[in-house]
Amino acid sequence: MAAGGGVFICCCRELRSGFPDHLCAGLREAGLTAVMGGGDLPKGVNLRDAIRCAIEDSTFSVVILSPEFASSQFRLDELVQIKEQHAAGTHACLPVFFHISPDDDCATLVVDSGSGGCFHDCFNRYKTQFTYRRVHAWIQAIAWLAGISGWVLAAGRSVSIYLTIHTWLRFYLFQTI
Repeated sequence: MAAGGGVFICCCRELRSGFPDHLCAGLREAGLTAVMGGGDLPKGVNLRDAIRCAIEDSTFSVVILSPEFASSQFRLDELVQIKEQHAAGTHACLPVFFHISPDDDCATLVVDSGSGGCFHDCFNRYKTQFTYRRVHAWIQAIAWLAGISGWVLAAGRSVSIYLTIHTWLRFYLFQTI
């Protein structure tokens, strides 16, 4: 893992005023560096470059996978970078499954309309707009994320999940600093 630490929170814009915002604030209150997408980055900088640097500078990413997650190719690019950092041994990823079951094969959610896959429509559109290589990287990143043990955020459990993740990250990051 990279020295220094910090947490990058990857989630849908629609979720940011709820659980992710509380997690980010709690980590900051504990003295940890926490970045959540574009809203936390300096104004006037290239957003893609700034997020790339934020992911590279962090030790952990908390990825909140929700039915809307695939609606942004920008967010999918973030996930691919997180996967690459993990493969390089410089990053750990903690998934939170929000209204998506980790037992579902997320790759199936992408390609199989018969399964009721929540990402199916987005990826059908992406297949006509982007290269095969890029779309395939996104599908692989979602399947990779689904294979990591994480937390399921269901109605009424956000406080207990928040406390668990917050405590876990604080303990681990303070051990590595």
